[in-house]
Amino acid sequence: MRPSPEKAAWKWRTARLSAVLLLCFAVTGPVRALADIYRYVDKDGVAHYSNMPNNTKYQLYLKEGATTRRAAPRIIGSSGSGALAGLVWKSGKTVSAYDHYIREAAVLHHLDANLVKAVIKIESAFNPGAVSNKGAKGLMQIMPMNFQDLGITDPFDPRQSIQGGTQYLREMLDRFEGNLALALAAYNAGPSMVEKYKRIPPIDETERYVSKVLRQYYQYRIQGNGAPRQTRRVIRVSR
Repeated sequence: MRPSPEKAAWKWRTARLSAVLLLCFAVTGPVRALADIYRYVDKDGVAHYSNMPNNTKYQLYLKEGATTRRAAPRIIGSSGSGALAGLVWKSGKTVSAYDHYIREAAVLHHLDANLVKAVIKIESAFNPGAVSNKGAKGLMQIMPMNFQDLGITDPFDPRQSIQGGTQYLREMLDRFEGNLALALAAYNAGPSMVEKYKRIPPIDETERYVSKVLRQYYQYRIQGNGAPRQTRRVIRVSR
């Protein structure tokens, strides 16, 4: 009996995202893996990866600190997510223009500066004046409903946007117990959507967003941009 088109499409998206998450751990250079990676293949042929295995089906797949000769994942296509796809910022500023603000916020909120920088890259392509068709504003594309809680009075001020967006990302990581994929999905689609599905919501834009941010994050880690992590926190990658 052939699976329904909906089930087949979901299996394909799950396999695609699982592959992306694994690629983000299998990088060359001095970067260390975040933790041991475990793997198992379910009855539908979908591979699952996690650094926090919750059943005996998982087997050790990649040892923490092990190196590999695989190439870093390539970034294909334009920057930006949703309405900002294809945006090119013509200000003349380099991608390092806001590094001092990124480091400041990363230290304050105990995040890897490379992760914050990756979110900015995908959200706005480093355009501090970016506005999405949904009304999100600034470098980290924060919605107006969140300005007050995040202490933002000027969403187009780079420092305020980076501080507010980094705080919100930290809140999402805490809310979803360190699960980076879910935290990024919540940043894009809202935490209520993630809690509704108890996984990355089956929304094409959100799945693409999570993949893009993770790819960019690990590319920055390879390049050595941003700042070292200030504290080590467990990051879950299972869906």
